[in-house]
Amino acid sequence: MTLKHYCKYLVSFIALALATTSNAVPLTFEVSGTISDKILSSSNYETVPLSHPEWNGLEVTGTLSLDLERLAINHQTTFEVTLHNKEDEPNRRADWMSFEITNPDGSNILISDSTPIYPNPDSYPPANDASTFLTHYVNDSAFYVSRDYSAFLEPYPRNYFYIALLAMGGNADKLTTGADYYNAMIYPEFANINNWAHVAQFNEAGVGHEYYFTITSLKRSEVEVSEPSSLLILMSGLLLILLRKLDTL
Repeated sequence: MTLKHYCKYLVSFIALALATTSNAVPLTFEVSGTISDKILSSSNYETVPLSHPEWNGLEVTGTLSLDLERLAINHQTTFEVTLHNKEDEPNRRADWMSFEITNPDGSNILISDSTPIYPNPDSYPPANDASTFLTHYVNDSAFYVSRDYSAFLEPYPRNYFYIALLAMGGNADKLTTGADYYNAMIYPEFANINNWAHVAQFNEAGVGHEYYFTITSLKRSEVEVSEPSSLLILMSGLLLILLRKLDTL
């Protein structure tokens, strides 16, 4: 093998290292809201159950995580609409989405595949699903999220989380600024048709929490991505110069 071939392999290795250091991280959204026994659903305020009525009116905060880099581009993706579900994942898995929220009593609810499911999922297949879509039209904009990880053939355990934001009419285009998850801003205060989130987690004995809340804020978190090493960049540049010199020989 010639020196030129060695240099080509080394350049490829360094390029791979540079790509690895700049891989995208999952998108995260910080969600805030007010627990309520009345939510805006289909333009009307609907009375809903709370497992802890004393939490009515209290604030909650949570984090929604979407690892969209793992998904294929859905055929329903357009300038105005982006839709993702577990059918886009190569192995039809739903663990690209998770949600964690802090309850008013300080406890946490985590909706993800890391939550144990009893009875055993092998004998009681879990309902493990995830989907989300984001739309932006002049008179119709929406943001929806659904994550369900539950025992399929039994009433418990239950683990699920939903977000429903929908605006129609004159200010509908202010709910979302676009349909690109990486750039769009979401303003729940303009949701005049649907504005609610529903979270529930019950163990195999049926003990747990369930409540709804009105979404007051939904902001994409800014996550720092590690920069490639300056030494790797310098080495890559020097090797490219060497390759050009070798080509002239």
